[in-house]
Amino acid sequence: MVTCSKLLTPLFFALIILLFTTKFSNFFTVETFSSNQESNVLQQSFKPFLKRLNWRYAFIGFKNIEDPYSISPLLLPKSPETRKNRAIHLEANKCFPVVLPHDAITGDNCCPPLQSPFKFKDFKFKDYASSNSPLRVRKPCHLVDQEFIAKLEKGIALMKALPKDDPRSFYQQSKIHCAYCNGAYHQQHPFENLKIDVHDSWFFFPFHRWYLYFFERILGNLIGDPNFAMPFWSWDTIDGMQIPSYFTYHNSSLYHKLRHKNHMPPHIIDLLFFGNENFVSSQKQISFNIATMYKQMVLASTKEIFMGSPLRHGDESNPGIESLSMFNTRQFF
Repeated sequence: MVTCSKLLTPLFFALIILLFTTKFSNFFTVETFSSNQESNVLQQSFKPFLKRLNWRYAFIGFKNIEDPYSISPLLLPKSPETRKNRAIHLEANKCFPVVLPHDAITGDNCCPPLQSPFKFKDFKFKDYASSNSPLRVRKPCHLVDQEFIAKLEKGIALMKALPKDDPRSFYQQSKIHCAYCNGAYHQQHPFENLKIDVHDSWFFFPFHRWYLYFFERILGNLIGDPNFAMPFWSWDTIDGMQIPSYFTYHNSSLYHKLRHKNHMPPHIIDLLFFGNENFVSSQKQISFNIATMYKQMVLASTKEIFMGSPLRHGDESNPGIESLSMFNTRQFF
């Protein structure tokens, strides 16, 4: 009599052979890229093979991945010892136009005003934090109540109503994000031609953490609530996989006309959306999103994959990898 284990054993080995074909082993033969051009050529060579693996994306957590660095930690380039002390510097008075959509609120100028009626001072965290400071509790966007929504709408409305030259204004806050995320600043001599972009590097998390910290403090100050805490987008739960309805009301300060109609609720957001629509059923998109979160938060087993690769003086921007998670709150605004 044939036992169950005897039937399952050949099926198990057949699955292993299917997943690790000869072509799949190509993933582990690449070590480093010497230029962006080589990277693009290599990525193009991976596309046909990855498309043939489409039905397995959700199973192994590689949906829509076209960057070989995302496949295996073995592919991450090792930085030589000589790179350790090359810190990135920029000159605040040297800021350049950037390429943005024609209807961006900042235009192509993301640079902060060089002269301002406001007096600036160096921020020292100890001046604003103490053991008596209240504990701020962040709530998922899809679970906040009407009282919180009213506070958030009021804060954003007041921020948008401030004069454009006010550093706290929505306009100036958007320029801060634009400047550091779109290459308005360049590195110092002798690499003035290299733009600084915090994405895909170890600057991604700390920059956005501080950006949201001050954004949150501005909102709290404007509405008179020092305990105000920004909400977060709970991607890892099904109810959190769509834009909250209160961001879609045309008379709300949270509304923005440029949000694509195809992504409005009850549409399930594609967490790996990079410009190409993925027309699949809601249930399949949920499965893909869960696989994406698992890959980002569980399989990101090295600091380079989760926190981002090093970016030092003389390196080109976007060296590779950073988790999706810090896009959490700010993407709504």
